[in-house]
Amino acid sequence: ETMIVALETVIVARETMIVARETVIVAMGTVIVAMETMIVALETVIVARETMIVARETMIVALETVIVARETMIVARETVIVAMGTVIVAMVTAIFYHRNSDMETVRIIRETLED
Repeated sequence: ETMIVALETVIVARETMIVARETVIVAMGTVIVAMETMIVALETVIVARETMIVARETMIVALETVIVARETMIVARETVIVAMGTVIVAMVTAIFYHRNSDMETVRIIRETLED
């Protein structure tokens, strides 16, 4: 009977070893999954950092665009001022010629201003 008990104990020990091996295999699989999850997390962090860099660069480009737009508006205002000055000069010239020349010159200047 002692031998039978000993044999049963050996069988239980072997089954316990098999279960232990399977447990180690499952644990190793869990470690592998955890490592893959960490890799994915690191890749996500890298992508997030790159996205932040792109966002910063986009903001810089947007600010530069605003600066260029403001400069363009300034140039446009100066162009309008110059155009108004040109009209004033033309009007003064027309008045001057009207007072100091014949009506043909006045007619030519008026036609030019109307165009």
